[in-house]
Amino acid sequence: MNISYKASDFYNKISSNGNSYVSSYRKNVREADLNVQNLQKDIERFRKSVRKLKNFDPDTITSNKLEKYLENFSESYNKLKDSGEKITDKELSKTLSNLDDFMKENKKSLKKLGLKESNGEWEFDSEELEETKESDVNKMFKGKDALFKKLDKLMRNVEKKADEEEYQIVLRKFRTVTKFSDEEMWQGSSAFYAQRVVGGLQELNMQVQNYDAAINDADTTQDIKEGIDAFVWAYDDLLTKATDSVSNYTKYMIEKTKEAETVNNFSKLGITVEDDGRLKYYSDAIINDTFKEGYAALFGENAAYGNLMKQYAKDIFNITMKTESLGITIDSYA
Repeated sequence: MNISYKASDFYNKISSNGNSYVSSYRKNVREADLNVQNLQKDIERFRKSVRKLKNFDPDTITSNKLEKYLENFSESYNKLKDSGEKITDKELSKTLSNLDDFMKENKKSLKKLGLKESNGEWEFDSEELEETKESDVNKMFKGKDALFKKLDKLMRNVEKKADEEEYQIVLRKFRTVTKFSDEEMWQGSSAFYAQRVVGGLQELNMQVQNYDAAINDADTTQDIKEGIDAFVWAYDDLLTKATDSVSNYTKYMIEKTKEAETVNNFSKLGITVEDDGRLKYYSDAIINDTFKEGYAALFGENAAYGNLMKQYAKDIFNITMKTESLGITIDSYA
């Protein structure tokens, strides 16, 4: 959503903040949960140990290797539990609780294999395993309902849930600082002033058209001539301070100003257009019908030249002050 400012308020806000505009906004971002990612690593380790036991074959695997499998099983499960305690997602925590419940429900069977729980930690006791009959041990690894086959199936669910919760959509607050150079600030100020001056001349048109030297006082004459003088200065200042970023606009301004009809109308106001498109004002011009005609053609109601100059100045202001990229709408240039 764009933020609206008056042009003057927006410029002053930047100027008073060290030629910087600070914006804050909130945005939903997809972020990885580092705790879940650490858990995934431990899930993978534990599941590997479960698969080795699921695939245990007493005819091909020695008892020494079985002991290593069981020791690795207890160690990897303890690490998995430690990682699980840092999980904040309710659904994933519930899935991990199901795993813990499975282990507790099968405590007696696991004990026959030398796997025992003490103070929340699982450990492997080789002596406990040796006391169990070999036939009883082998039974635990056979059949479709064998303990480690069921555990492997449960681990698939745990792994799937962890994958689902690895990334979360999180609402984050961002703060950006846009810096403006001195040249940009000068250009922005010049463009703002130029469009105001043109607007002032357009508002003054009615007074100019109704001007009568026999009736109007010297103040009215001075207002008109000061308005024209301000335009000549603002126009020249904008061309002088223009940077490459708005060179197309200043080019259009000069081209429009150098058109024969425009040159002729300016001459009626006592203004000459130089070869480089700059203006020179001779304030001794008399406000007569010729003057009024030239004024109306340049700054009268719906006069193309005045409207174009004002729009170019607004465009230069917006480009210079980066309003579009900052999400700013200028609702008034007064």
